Amino acid sequence: MSFIEALELQGSFYDDGTDAQQGLFQVDRLSGDGRDWWAIVEPNGFRLSLASNLLTVTADLGVAFFWNINAVMRVVKVDHEAVIADFDPLIDVDQIPDEGQDLPFESTPRSASMSLLERWTGVKITQSWFEASKPTLIVRAPTE
Repeated sequence: MSFIEALELQGSFYDDGTDAQQGLFQVDRLSGDGRDWWAIVEPNGFRLSLASNLLTVTADLGVAFFWNINAVMRVVKVDHEAVIADFDPLIDVDQIPDEGQDLPFESTPRSASMSLLERWTGVKITQSWFEASKPTLIVRAPTE
């Protein structure tokens, strides 16, 4: 489904109170820096922006960028079992890694964050890719 359709479906989980029991993820296989990557979009979600969750689903290198309507942001990079970067690009400017120091975090933090992820992976996420239809999964927590 498209991003907009996925966003509306994920929003319904908040409406019916099941957001803690299930999440919606869109996945696609992309290439960058000579390797294949799983690109995961979590419409209206935040789970993979938590370093502990990203470490759980990542075999080696994983990166994430989160932002919401309230300008809460998070950039995360993990490598194997280590958290390499975990910062808010609006507030934690002293934590921007060396490879991102030349990016315009102070004026365009979202674009700068996406550029930093591209530097880390070699994958360029475009608006047309983001909005396009992708395989969409609902992940439900196990019931007891």
